[in-house]
Amino acid sequence: MLHRSTVARIIYDSMISCNNFRCFKRDSIPRSSRIAAAALLSQGHMDGIHLLGEWFGCPWAPAMIDVDALREVCVDATVAAGLTPVGEKFHQFQPQGVTGMVLLTESHLAIHTWPETGFVSVDVYVCNVRSDNSARAEQLYAMLKRALRPAAAHDHRLERGSSRVMSVALASDVTE
Repeated sequence: MLHRSTVARIIYDSMISCNNFRCFKRDSIPRSSRIAAAALLSQGHMDGIHLLGEWFGCPWAPAMIDVDALREVCVDATVAAGLTPVGEKFHQFQPQGVTGMVLLTESHLAIHTWPETGFVSVDVYVCNVRSDNSARAEQLYAMLKRALRPAAAHDHRLERGSSRVMSVALASDVTE
């Protein structure tokens, strides 16, 4: 059986050599190593969802301009979504704008406001190690969006984690 660090090195070297997570070639990692890697990583892999938002045309509202109002919206929405805050840090810019972060046992929420242009950037990331927190992250994201009411939005969803890398690495084995 391969040691976990050996497996990680094989996978990392293969990804770097092709500079793309999706370009594993059938022979770039020996089949036995791919199977051993899958077995090791499936015992403790980390998956997550990363939601990113660029929100435009947000109306002038307390949460856009006041550090305490934005903190309340973020922490209340986090708890209402069933996520667990373990810390937070917010900062008031002068003459306007707020930036903040809520640390979660599941990962984080980061938010930045530009009231002078009506712009907000949002970043919600949760890990799915012990349970699937994707629905909770989506609920938090939706509550923040309702609170800040953008006229237009660019919303991005990224699936993250080691099982995605391994599923790509092992795809050729499934089709043999």
